[in-house]
Amino acid sequence: MYTEEIKDISENYYNWLKNNHQFISLEDESMEIYSPMLDFFGDSISVNVSKSGDRYYLSDFGETLWNLEIAGVDLISDKKSKKYQLFRNIITYDDLNFDETNHEINKLTTKANLSQTLHDFILALANVSNLAITRRETTISLFKDEVMNYFLENRDKLYPQVFPDVSVQGKSKLIHKFDLTFPGRRTEYIKIMKSLNNNNAKNILFDWQDVEEYRNMTYNTDSRLNIIHQDLESIPSSVLTMMEEYGVEIFSFEEKNKIENKFSKTA
Repeated sequence: MYTEEIKDISENYYNWLKNNHQFISLEDESMEIYSPMLDFFGDSISVNVSKSGDRYYLSDFGETLWNLEIAGVDLISDKKSKKYQLFRNIITYDDLNFDETNHEINKLTTKANLSQTLHDFILALANVSNLAITRRETTISLFKDEVMNYFLENRDKLYPQVFPDVSVQGKSKLIHKFDLTFPGRRTEYIKIMKSLNNNNAKNILFDWQDVEEYRNMTYNTDSRLNIIHQDLESIPSSVLTMMEEYGVEIFSFEEKNKIENKFSKTA
């Protein structure tokens, strides 16, 4: 891709990013931020930001769990359930707070860390919302664990270059997380997705555009995004087209031979 074309894509992306965030001042002197990132139900993810002394308080006002409850998904009543553990894992991983009384997800941060915290907070709300699919018999976490274990258990034999749970800075200076990474002249990043739809596909590309140009230009690498999915036949054709346009390759976890050919040391 030519430099001018990359520059044009970059400018269009950041203009889109700026134009598609809404910042609304409220009467209580807090601010409501509407993100272009979507939840499981296709609605914009919103975050309330208020001042607390010399720090900033981020909150979803309990809307994330409320939306799930309306859809018939109860994450928190049964503390021994797998879906509750998935929810707690997200809260713990992103160092968030959860109020058991009003079901509010919140986070306190400094002004210096506000942008990164806001970005991570929105992604965490999206991940919680996507637990709506725990109504199915198998869960996102079980599939992700299965894929991660496959790569790590075959690290010596097939995948010596694999690194799990890698965080990468994008052009915006925000940090983005990938499940697996194969570094090299061409760095391969992997997202593990049990379910892929128009909403979470847009969120993935939202992050990837921030990372791709920055890594390629700054470190002179050829960065590529890959997705390992459980069932390719369940992916909408519109999502497949979208991913193809951005050069994202999707692999079925059932087709281990294709995964091995792409990522193993013998490839």
